Amino acid sequence: MDRSAPALRIEWQDGRLVGRLVVPGATFFGYDEAWLADGYNLSPLAVPFSPVVFRQRHDGFDQLPGFLSDCLPDQWGRRLMEPDFRALDVSPTPMRMFAPTRRAEAGAEPSSPLVSLQSVIHLYP
Repeated sequence: MDRSAPALRIEWQDGRLVGRLVVPGATFFGYDEAWLADGYNLSPLAVPFSPVVFRQRHDGFDQLPGFLSDCLPDQWGRRLMEPDFRALDVSPTPMRMFAPTRRAEAGAEPSSPLVSLQSVIHLYP
């Protein structure tokens, strides 16, 4: 995978690297070699469990494998994010929706505006 393109690390709950989501234009996902050796396929019907880099070609799921699309905000969450993206004058792409976009308010977890896309998604069984 292109290491210079924006990438998102996908980690299991115990910190093991599952793979990376890379967006050099189109969105690609690839399992990490160690995960291929010791992990399991998170989407057996749609994503090849091999070293092949996968590109979701269906229009649904925001051009992501289903198990990653499920991590994105629902329609209500997206409506809540719209003002932040408008204020930053950027479009709400899936990669940007994975990154925190606002400073923490009372009771919220702290985040920084549009963190580097070397961010991490933790997956839980």
